Amino acid sequence: MDRKDGFQGMAAAYHLHFAPQKVNRMEHSLTYQAIDDGAVDLIDLYSTDAKIEKSRLRVLKDDRGYFPVYQAVWVARKTFTEKHPLEWQALLNLQGSIGEQAMIDMNAQADIQHLSFAKIAAQHLGAEAPRPQA
Repeated sequence: MDRKDGFQGMAAAYHLHFAPQKVNRMEHSLTYQAIDDGAVDLIDLYSTDAKIEKSRLRVLKDDRGYFPVYQAVWVARKTFTEKHPLEWQALLNLQGSIGEQAMIDMNAQADIQHLSFAKIAAQHLGAEAPRPQA
């Protein structure tokens, strides 16, 4: 809320004028429940959040490019890439394979349907999920 690249900067970039007492800080994980309950009228979100569709929210386009684009990146130690070249290449081959809607769907499977990450990943890759270790 207090950072220049946070609420204050966004409000200035979009010429928004909210009464200071009407803007509250809230833990991100609580915002969907608050909007679903009618306790708040407006929340911030990540464009791939699972609950966007469930809560029937309208996501506003950042047409002024205020917020940076969020992209996941691979980070690995050089020793890992050297020791596991096939696994590293398999990871690199996944680059660009998950679009925004696919990510929303997978997040919903995890957050709302409570499917395991292994099952979700296997479905995405068109494979069978590994069996749990006994």
